[in-house]
Formats: sequence, structure tokens, C-alpha cells
Amino acid sequence: MSRQAPRNIDFSDADPSWAGIRHLTNEERDQIDLQARVILTRCSDRVKEMEALEKRVHLSRLHLEFQFSFRVPRARRTSFQQNQSSCSITTSQT
Repeated sequence: MSRQAPRNIDFSDADPSWAGIRHLTNEERDQIDLQARVILTRCSDRVKEMEALEKRVHLSRLHLEFQFSFRVPRARRTSFQQNQSSCSITTSQT
């Protein structure tokens, strides 16, 4: 069996010369396997980060909805002061 020189595998290159390859060396298989694991690990980590963020946002929204559902509206001070200053009270004595 003749030993082939190792090929440099560049996954970012869309080189059509890969179409004719029928066999890979053990080193090439290992390199492809390592690259696949790195890519899948990064994707998994990103999904976990997005799920955690989604959960925090959802819990924040629930917390805000809970706070506003129990809030008692207060009388508006400015309108009360305006109404009070424009009122005139008259008293009459008999």
C-alpha cells in the first residue's frame, strides 16, 4: 500500500477538487472529526446561551406583568391641585 502525502483540508474553501476524492487517510479523518466536533460544540453553546437569554427575558416579562397587575392607581396630584385652585368656596351666614 502506498502512503499518500497528507492533504491540507480547508473547510471554508468550496474547492471542487474534493469531488474526486474516494479515500481519506486516518489523519484526514481525524482532522475532519475534530473540526466537526468543534463546530457542533460551538453551535450547542450558542443554543444554550440563546435559551438562557430567552428564559431570562420571559421571566422578566412575567415579573413586570405581575407587578403591574397588583398596582393600585394613585390620584393624580397635578389635576387635583388644579381643580382645587380653580374652585371657589362660598359660605353664607344667616
